[in-house]
Amino acid sequence: MSVKFFGQYLIEQGEIDAASLREALDLMELENQTLGEHAVAAGFAREADCRRVNGEQRRLDRPFGELAVDMGILNSVELEELLLRQQMSRLEVSDALLRLGHVVQDRMALLLDRFKQEQAPHACGSVELPEGLRGNRLARSLVDLLPRFCVRVGGLELKVKPPVAVTTLDPRDLVASVVVVANPGVEMALLADCGFGQKLASGISGLDLSTQPVELAVDALGEFLNVLAGNVMSALEQDEGLECRLEAPRFGVLPGEGYEFELVSLCGEASFVLAPC
Repeated sequence: MSVKFFGQYLIEQGEIDAASLREALDLMELENQTLGEHAVAAGFAREADCRRVNGEQRRLDRPFGELAVDMGILNSVELEELLLRQQMSRLEVSDALLRLGHVVQDRMALLLDRFKQEQAPHACGSVELPEGLRGNRLARSLVDLLPRFCVRVGGLELKVKPPVAVTTLDPRDLVASVVVVANPGVEMALLADCGFGQKLASGISGLDLSTQPVELAVDALGEFLNVLAGNVMSALEQDEGLECRLEAPRFGVLPGEGYEFELVSLCGEASFVLAPC
């Protein structure tokens, strides 16, 4: 069984259809609040304060709560209360499907158990790098940071599949690539369909870009790669003294040979490609 989300598993098993999953995801998006939204609702912070913290998260690989405390916006007691509120109120896809009546409780418990057992082999730490990227600290850090950074910056959850060596890539609607010059360096690229790209662009901008020109989504891919690389470069320069330089992003040009990491998402199709350079 390949890496997937629970909702995708339910569709494959014939338990629900795509429309039911979409309805559940919409309900989750409506009800699940970010830590910043909880902070505003509780009167612990202002919306402007949360935007400042979000801005810092583009530079630093740190959770919202930790940054908010360091910036003096929240104190540790308030943070603990907000984390508890978020945990207690969070709606998972299984909860949403139950509430909507698409799956009954007993059946859901059985399916969750089966899913966890089948996914267990894929839930044991970092994705292993191929031989051609082993020892490349940039590549290691980029792959490790990618999923959590995508959530923090773009509000988009994803899982990373093991890499496959490629000499020719299938074209996608949106393509952006960036070279990080170092010793050793790496070229990285993000290939996505319009659904994934527009979802990521909407998360980065905070605006609904689903009906906007596709060029905005392409720009968002490039911006995301720039910020992702910037975080990794800053950490490696500080911790290991690795000197790095980021080249300007390219758009619409498929990389050559490299390693393709398929990204599992509920918002379209995408791949992350790395090539040593």
